Amino acid sequence: MEFRHPLLYLVACQNKLTYTRFKVITSKKLGKAHDRNRIRRVFVGAFLKIMHNIRKNVDMVLLPNRACLGIKGEQATGLLMSAASDFASDNL
Repeated sequence: MEFRHPLLYLVACQNKLTYTRFKVITSKKLGKAHDRNRIRRVFVGAFLKIMHNIRKNVDMVLLPNRACLGIKGEQATGLLMSAASDFASDNL
């Protein structure tokens, strides 16, 4: 399952575990290390807020674009919520 947005690209697939795994991949194209770390912190924090809405046994990989540099936590949570609703309605 894929979720595309101008700010990010999210891929999810089913796993055989009893929990959900989430990873944010940031390349050097996004900027300096402190910029990449901030993007990771924002999206991991957003994931922790909504992880109870995401079904179990899913692997999720998030690839943010450079446009994510100024994203706030509330915006990241909203993006992940819309992706989670897509994952809940589709079969992985």
